[in-house]
Amino acid sequence: MLVKPVGEKELVNYQWRYKYMSDDLVVDIPLPWDIEIPSNIRNFKVDFGISIETDENYLIVPKENLGSLRISYSPHLISPGISRLILSLDNLTIYPTKIYAGQHYISMVSLNNKGIVWKYSIE
Repeated sequence: MLVKPVGEKELVNYQWRYKYMSDDLVVDIPLPWDIEIPSNIRNFKVDFGISIETDENYLIVPKENLGSLRISYSPHLISPGISRLILSLDNLTIYPTKIYAGQHYISMVSLNNKGIVWKYSIE
């Protein structure tokens, strides 16, 4: 799998600088910038600033330790090919919710029970 920055590449590269290729079944995905999600909204688009090129299927799931963060979304399937990682989030509270750069709100999970072997390309 090849992971590449898109959009504001400096911010994306900054968040990926400590991530190293591994063969774990799960890879945590960092958020490259702060985002405020408005209150009472469905399908708010959050761009994680990367494209993923793969020959396998992977599932993007929320992290278990979201704490008091009240956002929700359905798991997202990454299919073979090139995909930009943009998720739709729901914030059904009466308050805007802020999510912060550098945090791992989501993880990529292998669906074939093999480790995720990936390379990050700095462009």
